[in-house]
Amino acid sequence: GRQKVRVGRKRLVESARRIMGMFDAGSVPKGHALEVEFFGEVGVGAGPTQEFFSCVCSEMMRKEAKLWWDSDVSG
Repeated sequence: GRQKVRVGRKRLVESARRIMGMFDAGSVPKGHALEVEFFGEVGVGAGPTQEFFSCVCSEMMRKEAKLWWDSDVSG
């Protein structure tokens, strides 16, 4: 089975948190695959899903996200 979700590009990290929460809470049956569709865009399936995760990773790696140690900071 598949679990389709529709997300906006402006709130990717928040959308990822919500989606992972659905899977964690058991709202999605085990073994179901995630399929992402972006609001206002044509396309669903592997391509948009891979792009979603790639964009989420890029957002999380940004220095401004403050999720990682900054090796440029002297201390």
